[in-house]
Amino acid sequence: MNVDNLKLTSDFTVFIGENGCGKSEILNQLSQRYVDNGQHVIAIAHCIHDKFDSALNKKKNFNFIGARYGSEMTKIALKEVLKTFSDSNKSNKSSKSNFSLSQIFEYVGYQPTVGLSFEINYDNIESLSITLSRLNRSEMRHSNVRDLIKAYVSSSKNSELIWIDFSYKNFSSLANTRYLELLKYEDELTSLGIIKKTNYFLIKRNRVINLDGASSGELYQIANISYIASKIKKNSIILIDEPENSLHPKWQKEYISKLFSFFSLYRPKFVLATHSPLMISSLDIDNKYTDYNINTSVYRVENFSINKIDHESTNVEGILWDMFNVITPENRFLSNLLVNLMNDLNDRMVTRKYVLDCIEKLSSNTSDERQLSALQEVRNIVLHSGVGL
Repeated sequence: MNVDNLKLTSDFTVFIGENGCGKSEILNQLSQRYVDNGQHVIAIAHCIHDKFDSALNKKKNFNFIGARYGSEMTKIALKEVLKTFSDSNKSNKSSKSNFSLSQIFEYVGYQPTVGLSFEINYDNIESLSITLSRLNRSEMRHSNVRDLIKAYVSSSKNSELIWIDFSYKNFSSLANTRYLELLKYEDELTSLGIIKKTNYFLIKRNRVINLDGASSGELYQIANISYIASKIKKNSIILIDEPENSLHPKWQKEYISKLFSFFSLYRPKFVLATHSPLMISSLDIDNKYTDYNINTSVYRVENFSINKIDHESTNVEGILWDMFNVITPENRFLSNLLVNLMNDLNDRMVTRKYVLDCIEKLSSNTSDERQLSALQEVRNIVLHSGVGL
């Protein structure tokens, strides 16, 4: 099966396979298809050399963030988040993303708060109106921007931080949100020399942390999930490439279920490419995410060829062994595999050496004492049987 023939109807679709098998290119082709169809697409890449086409950034219905932006990735995400809430505040509309952001920050271990400070070039403030008038931007209200900068300088007391708290139910009650208007024009104000730099801060365990001081895994979680929160719309298509990069094991295992809990109200369709055994171990290919009424599909990718995995004949344990030689505790796949091996040996479809080699391989990939004991018992049965010589 190729991408052109692929119809993704599940709420959550996962492509699994080794590096270089074509997963990332498949996501790129899907992004182009969905954008061309007019659907709202969010694309996130956690590898520097991603396959998403940069030309799509010109499309209004395509939103991308990725590791190609380096250390700026989290700042870009937070900037989009704050701009979104600034727009919500001006229109007096509450946002479901507000609640999602509060959950996201708390899950990663941070308070649901972002601090801002603008480093202003004081010498250029008085000439701001003249400078801005040279820009052909009718939507920029020169006097308002100038007044905001003056107000910020007079009240900031040497770059005192502006705090935006996402846990507030009524975002319009936050007095500091007026300064978020400056983010909308940050690029222009920076190019004009008015704003020298914008700094972002987070709070963890009551300690203020410069954005550069957060660990890589924490930054990735905050960046990719908060970016989704800032861009998501009803029925969005969300493509995520290798989300396991820089995430510690606990977050990898919980990643899929957390996406469901944060964004299920929007009824998006997630498409994820991964080679992480831990993420795959959390999949429910039997479609038992009853809390969210969400169904999943899993596809195996080899040499750019796509094959759907039938959940009725293959369970997660089988996928983990087949793809990664990983055996999980309480593994029904292991029991079924041993029974099938013994039946094949009894029917003389395989040799004793083949069965013993399989048992040896299985034993080398598990540390569970019960599994090792069961494997040893089967090995003894094979050794003492007269079958398969």
